[in-house]
Amino acid sequence: MVVTVQEAGFWRLLSNSAELAFNLGQLEGLDVPPGVVNTWPASLTSLGAALDVLSDAVSTQDGPTILAAIEGVRAQVEAARGVANSAI
Repeated sequence: MVVTVQEAGFWRLLSNSAELAFNLGQLEGLDVPPGVVNTWPASLTSLGAALDVLSDAVSTQDGPTILAAIEGVRAQVEAARGVANSAI
């Protein structure tokens, strides 16, 4: 997505945002291991909020705003990954 911002490919960013929302739906449909049953839903809620910020940023077509939102999503993905890894 960062390269797409640099190339001003905002239609592709809209498509990428939709794909990320679909991926979140897939994560929400997973069976959650008992060890993370309390933390996993909260991490997905935070990820969903970050994706909403990204979607809103894409609609502005403002590169720096979009890049900041991408970093927010990355941070939430890493947080969710941490929760998932703690279930192992």
